Amino acid sequence: MLIRRILQFSCRHPLPVIIATALVTLAFGWLASGLRVNPDVESLIPENAAVRQLMNRYRQGDLSGEYLVVAVHSPEPFQLAGLAAFGEALDKLEELPELEPGVTPFNLVTFEKRATRLAAVPMSAERRAPRDPAELESFRRRLAATPYAANLVVSRDLTVLAAFFPAAPIKDFASLMGRVRQITAPLERHYRCYLSGSIPFVERTGVYLSRDLLVLFGAGAGLILLFYFLAYRTLRGVLLPALVVLVGTVWSLGLMSVLGFTLTLLNVVTPPLLLTVGSSYGIHILNRYYRGPAGRGGDWLVGALEEVSGTILWASLISVIGFASLVVTDIRQVREFAVVTSFGTVSCALLALFFFPAVLSRLPPPGRRQARRVRAGFLSAMLLRLSRFVVRRPWPILGVLAAAALGFAFCLPYIQTDTDTIGYFPQGDRVVRDMYFLTGKLGGFDELNLTLEGEEGYFLRPEVLSQVDALEKNLAAIPDICYAVSFASYVRFLNQVASGQDRIPETRAPILLLSRMVRALAAEDATSPVAGLANEDFSRLTLSFRIYNSRTSRFINEQGLRDLLAEMKPIIASGLPAGAESELWGMGLQYLSLSDLLRANLVRSFGMSVLLVLGVAVLSFRSLRYGLLAIVPLVTGMMLNFLLMAVARIPLDMTTIMVSSVAVGMGVDDAIHFILSYRRRLDRLPGNPRRAVTATLLETGRPIFLTSLSIVAGLLVLVLASFRPIVYFGVLVVFTLAATCASTLIVLPALLGLLPARGRLTRSSPP
Repeated sequence: MLIRRILQFSCRHPLPVIIATALVTLAFGWLASGLRVNPDVESLIPENAAVRQLMNRYRQGDLSGEYLVVAVHSPEPFQLAGLAAFGEALDKLEELPELEPGVTPFNLVTFEKRATRLAAVPMSAERRAPRDPAELESFRRRLAATPYAANLVVSRDLTVLAAFFPAAPIKDFASLMGRVRQITAPLERHYRCYLSGSIPFVERTGVYLSRDLLVLFGAGAGLILLFYFLAYRTLRGVLLPALVVLVGTVWSLGLMSVLGFTLTLLNVVTPPLLLTVGSSYGIHILNRYYRGPAGRGGDWLVGALEEVSGTILWASLISVIGFASLVVTDIRQVREFAVVTSFGTVSCALLALFFFPAVLSRLPPPGRRQARRVRAGFLSAMLLRLSRFVVRRPWPILGVLAAAALGFAFCLPYIQTDTDTIGYFPQGDRVVRDMYFLTGKLGGFDELNLTLEGEEGYFLRPEVLSQVDALEKNLAAIPDICYAVSFASYVRFLNQVASGQDRIPETRAPILLLSRMVRALAAEDATSPVAGLANEDFSRLTLSFRIYNSRTSRFINEQGLRDLLAEMKPIIASGLPAGAESELWGMGLQYLSLSDLLRANLVRSFGMSVLLVLGVAVLSFRSLRYGLLAIVPLVTGMMLNFLLMAVARIPLDMTTIMVSSVAVGMGVDDAIHFILSYRRRLDRLPGNPRRAVTATLLETGRPIFLTSLSIVAGLLVLVLASFRPIVYFGVLVVFTLAATCASTLIVLPALLGLLPARGRLTRSSPP
């Protein structure tokens, strides 16, 4: 009764409804214009993650964790003119407010013995570029002789010089990188210049996200318009449903801005997703609208749309359940995606029930030719043949389903999780090529830290420091560790310079002397490599490592990192000084933690959504049996989805993990629509489920097929995305929903044909 009153109000008062919709859309559109892009992938890590807490505890000062690498390459980089240009560029970079003073080939401190004294000296005089041949030779000699300079500020083959700049919190990555490129452009006259680090990647992420938002939204809208034209061949059949989904999407983007949400790698799929979800409501309305019977006035329209309104309400409720199940995840951006898509789904449903009828009531009713195109034609003939096949051969269909279930069970353990953010990027992008080149020359930039804690002054004891030094050497011998530095290695180098002995001093006095020098260097420059290696009272030491895939000279992937940790942990356990405690932390471990969260969140959100959908279906049908049948297409689609992931080696990542909940939200409503229609037909044809199945396929098969085809067409635009996870998301959602649709039109009718009203199996026979 409430639905009828809503439809009557919209049809009798169309102008107020249309004007109100236009005003609300203008307001949301104005708000959406302020939507910001957040390209920082690190922000996906939950703040309460254990590894994030360790990083906040041990990371120096107020640094953001972002960094910039500026490197130059030449077969012979030690040229006075080139080094002068490099030094000038580095000085200008240090003046940028977003960047902190960095570690450069000129200011990195080494140690020299002068007479009987040890002196801490920069690699180049006055921490600037050499000005004459004598300074140039001294600069080159110091770089080659200092062990912790190799793979940090100079490559081992002495062809690459690099500088690392940590950053304070950055508001505008694009503006910063624009200034960086302007400063470093003159270096190309002397060297091949490379820009790398997290800052260029975040900046390029923002560029691709902004591009993808426009491309995906525009391509999705264009495909949906084309689809409606092919399906209905009328102006109203094209423009009205497209207008509904466009308005619903604008409302959702406006809500994002109101709530302070930003456009991220995860929710850039929201606009095309809402375009496709909302389009299904328009298809159900148009299918019923063109079936008539047509008449004058609004009463015939109310009667025609009242029946299908229940389908829209159930479909929107199921979609909201699927999307909203993601609010139980630990990743904030996924929860934001859940809120926005749920709101957008409700918005499209309300627009379909208010705005759509209001506009239709102002238009003349459809003609007989238009109605005949919907009731008959190629699609109707195809569905008739399909219905005959389904009711005559149910057991082969169920046999194929059983085979798919066995394949799913076999392949499920082979699905991997991947959080390699570098691999997400278009591999031809210069920032990726620069990163790969520098990785091959300097090793990886992924940092892994081992922090040891003991009592005050504990790590000034010679025997303890010797154990730490041995532990560092054993860890540095692992091939995937390309750089290692610690307080112990600094002390060993100082002792070598002072006494010629490459080991930790055996007495405490020289260690105390050397520790004061190291501490003075740390106090002089809080961003130097020395600063974070020990605390004031030497109750804490940090061993810092850089890691990569030594076999490919590329970044280490998730499985490689897990293997590396498995190799490191026994070495740490056996080499840890007695009485010391240890913690491993670093950016790489954050993404490993994210990977574990993805697995847990997948099980939690999918299980919750399936149970809720099952509960809604049971309440809707007042039957456990029909409720279970309603989720059969979903289960079929998800089994085939994971089967495809295993066969095609598509990993679970930050976007593909959402496929399950999206499939729940978009894949069950067709089954509910089919069963509702089937039960009405069965009431008219009691005791003859096969005829009821045939009649249901002819009546509801068309909107179900067109709805799924519309969704598939709309989401196929995701293959145009710049980021690989979004492409995977599009492929998997399209495949899963296509499989769900096929199961709704084939597997579900086969089961219904075998289960008559009383629940006993019947022998298959033609209708």
